[in-house]
Amino acid sequence: MPILRKTTSPANILAGLLSLFFAGAAPASTAGNEFTDFTFTLTCPDGDGPFSTMVILPDQSDGRTTRQLAQALAENEIAAAVYTGRAETGPTTREALQVVAALKDNKKIDQKSIFVLGHGQNAALIPLIAAANQNICGFVLLAGAAAPEKNSNYNAAEAIKRVTRPLMIVQGAKDKIVSADNFQIWWEALDGRTNATFKVYSDLDHSFSKANENTFSAEAINDLSKWLKAQGEPTP
Repeated sequence: MPILRKTTSPANILAGLLSLFFAGAAPASTAGNEFTDFTFTLTCPDGDGPFSTMVILPDQSDGRTTRQLAQALAENEIAAAVYTGRAETGPTTREALQVVAALKDNKKIDQKSIFVLGHGQNAALIPLIAAANQNICGFVLLAGAAAPEKNSNYNAAEAIKRVTRPLMIVQGAKDKIVSADNFQIWWEALDGRTNATFKVYSDLDHSFSKANENTFSAEAINDLSKWLKAQGEPTP
């Protein structure tokens, strides 16, 4: 399966599909002709596609998780676009939207089946991303931090109530970085929602690994893949 580190240039995307590799960042356009520099890594399954795709916003505390997750999703016939810029602070909402927009001209990507996953603190971006792009099919909160932002009026757990598309909230009970209390907050915020799926793994940590293991849980990968493939077209 081709794995490439690249920018949003359509030419680079096509070249990447020929297994060429690119590094560095280049300007990426957004609405209003604003620009920012960022990079992302796209991992595609073998074959022509088009494939369902997960855009992954990694927790800066654990890059290994997202690398393993991208590989495992590709093995399950799901492409993965992992944001790789500004690792020390994580992505902004605008940069996350740019990664989604960068997939538009890629023939291997099913444009009606693009999802966004926020790991750790990046789960707070999900409501903002959903509000800005109605074409994203659904969202995953992986060990998502739900506490309100300090010195801010923004409350992700309140904002998530306005996201009407499918949601999957996943938590490891052994997580020492984002506690299960956060999972409870998401649960209460989405109480009664028929298109919100919740899953807790009793023996997994923040990296979704078991104690003394360094691999992303096969059970969690299987559950994520099944949930994604079960979703239909986006509902505004």
